[in-house]
Parts: sequence; structure tokens; C-alpha cells
Amino acid sequence: MARKLPQRSQNLNRTGSLKWVYGLIVISLIGLAGVYWGILDKPKDIIKLPPNEVYDSPSDTREQTDTPSYKVTRVIDGDTFEIEIPNYGTDRIRVKKIDTPEVRKAACTLEKQLANEATELGVKLLDGQMVKLKLDAKRDRYGRALASVTLANGEDYGQLMLDSGLAVVWPREYDWCRLGRVKH
Repeated sequence: MARKLPQRSQNLNRTGSLKWVYGLIVISLIGLAGVYWGILDKPKDIIKLPPNEVYDSPSDTREQTDTPSYKVTRVIDGDTFEIEIPNYGTDRIRVKKIDTPEVRKAACTLEKQLANEATELGVKLLDGQMVKLKLDAKRDRYGRALASVTLANGEDYGQLMLDSGLAVVWPREYDWCRLGRVKH
């Protein structure tokens, strides 16, 4: 003879189903909150770029005089700086094809000294100045826009850094601690 389940067990099955539904609702709310806060917590220096024609894309056929200029608002180090983009805020630029000594991750005192010199030269050449950019289509792993940089006087910033001995052609591993300033 089959035993009839007590009323209490039937209620447990219904309660178990409700727990499952409530669990899904809670997980969904947590996921939505994560997406919401994830969007708000994006670094401020990684903003959405305006269309390429504003920057001067590599395939651009306009004359150099038609290329817009951007004001440098902050120099981070010898190969990284920030620009002001009208109606968009600021963006961080990484100079293409060069690498300078690291300020924050210097492996020795000589590299730190050279990094400070590269930063000082960057400040002298860039800070508060108007520059023209020829942007790469991609950003680097830190979200910085990659660009060749032309100063207001027409000189190439990357080449000036190479000529100073405070930069090497990227990609190239260079031991600043052992070799010091680049000699040409």
C-alpha cells in the first residue's frame, strides 16, 4: 500500500521551488549591480574616442595643416602624456615606436635618474603645448591611445627623444641599468 506524503512535505516542495526562483532573482540583481558599478568605475583617462577623422587617421589624405592640434595637459613620463579633447575631456597618449626608462618601475637608481631626465625633457617639449597626432587604430594594454606626435614647430617628438639618448626604438629590450643613456 502506497503511503500518502504528509501535507508538510508537499509544502516543502513548493517552498523549495520558491527558493530557487528567489535565488535566481538575487543572482540577477547582483549581476546587474556589478554591470552598473563596473561601468561607473572605468578609469577616467580611458574615455570613448571621437571618430578617427577628428584625430588624423593613418589613411588620412588631408594636408598636414588641416590636422587638428591638441593641448597637452599633463606629462606622465618620457613616452606618455595626456591631451585635452574638446567636448570629450582628456585622453592618455602613448608615443608610438619609442620606449623611455620607467619612472615607477625603475630597476636601479641610474634608470630612475634617466627616467626623471626623460620626463623633464617631455615636460619641456610638451607640457601646455599644442601637438598633432597620427593615431594607431589600436590602444595598448593599459588603454592608452598609440600615436606619432608632431610638435607645433613640425618636429617629431619621438625622434627628439631618440636623439637625446633617453629613448630606444620600440620594441626593443634595453638594460638602462647596465648600458645607461643610449649613445648614437
